[in-house]
Amino acid sequence: MTDTTDRLNRTPAPLPLFGAAALGGLVSGIIYALIVYVIQWDFFLIFPLAISYLMYALMQRIIKKMILREYRLLLIAGMLGIALAFLTQQAGSAYLSRNREIDSLISELKKQENITISKKQSEKFIDSVYDDETGHTGTMGAFLYSLKNANISFGNSLNRDDTVGVGYAGGIVILLVEIGIAGFTLRGLLHTLLAEPFCTGCNRWKDEKQTIKLAGFAAYEPAIAALSVKNMTSLKELYDAKAAKKNDYTQLNTWRCPDCRADVIVLVEGYGRKSKRGNFKKMISQESYTLTPKEWAEFENSVQPASIK
Repeated sequence: MTDTTDRLNRTPAPLPLFGAAALGGLVSGIIYALIVYVIQWDFFLIFPLAISYLMYALMQRIIKKMILREYRLLLIAGMLGIALAFLTQQAGSAYLSRNREIDSLISELKKQENITISKKQSEKFIDSVYDDETGHTGTMGAFLYSLKNANISFGNSLNRDDTVGVGYAGGIVILLVEIGIAGFTLRGLLHTLLAEPFCTGCNRWKDEKQTIKLAGFAAYEPAIAALSVKNMTSLKELYDAKAAKKNDYTQLNTWRCPDCRADVIVLVEGYGRKSKRGNFKKMISQESYTLTPKEWAEFENSVQPASIK
């Protein structure tokens, strides 16, 4: 089998994948900036997670359509998208914040001092403040100024008494932590996608999922034991359509490729109570079990069609 690194060196990066990652980065960054501008509050944990899920939703369609399974390539595209998202958010927030300050100065002078100044005069004054503080004007000055004056609130409001200034270093650390959260979340999502059943025979994901209700919750562990040793006789003995009730059942989820005779992947799930007084439980087997089509047919042919979804 060709090594992933060799394939990356030989195969040009698929533009649709990087396009999806870039689109996710731009869209999420713009939304992030607008929300922060409107509510004047950065939901430190929520937004990085939202960015990751939005990018994943866009990338997933391309990954499955083009059968992209090189983890390193997907991770590079994802990290570039995340970097673009936060760059867009920071630049957008700085731009919007600068305009807010310009308009606020005009409004405050008119209201408090009854002085009318032009937007150009207000802009010049605001930029002079940024220049004094950071050595830069315009959007860059606004960005550095906000980074320098970054703070953390320990209360439930935006009251200045609740906040602690963290300065340049703290602002950079906060930004890096947010990027890290987004990156690790996206990494986990991509890892989960690549771990889904895949048919190497016809080079596609096994998306033909079938669910069979086996019996009550008590059958969960015996089903795992039977599948672990591929004992189809024991698995057939567990099957009882009447024992599988609405809130008390064990089911088998299967994936197979309809285009070839590849192995069948089986996952066990249990829902219900071990006893009448027990708490409701949802159990999903830590491992999936691989059966040949013949082994699975031995069990499947003995199951009533009504139990198959």
